[in-house]
Amino acid sequence: MDKFTNNNSSRVWTGVVIMVIGLVLFLRNQGLDIPGWIISWPKTMSFFERTLDVGQFTRIHRSYIINLAQVTKIELKEKDSYIVLLKSDIWLPVSKTGYAKLKAALGI
Repeated sequence: MDKFTNNNSSRVWTGVVIMVIGLVLFLRNQGLDIPGWIISWPKTMSFFERTLDVGQFTRIHRSYIINLAQVTKIELKEKDSYIVLLKSDIWLPVSKTGYAKLKAALGI
């Protein structure tokens, strides 16, 4: 069973999670980030990397898979170190390998 909690509440529900792909900002190794919710489950990042549509999602770091529609900017942080800005004003780290995948997925 998957566990999910509302950020505005201490209530915890256990059950089946149906992802509405358009609402997903990014997945992290602790769970799924949807505005107002944190959803966790016993699946691996590799599982989601294989399962999600590569035209909509890409892995940018060992801990993050992002929704490509949420990307607004990619910046060089340090030599060979990048960060990505999402529409929700969230900055996420991008690994060297993730940067190559992100550029390819965005066609840049």
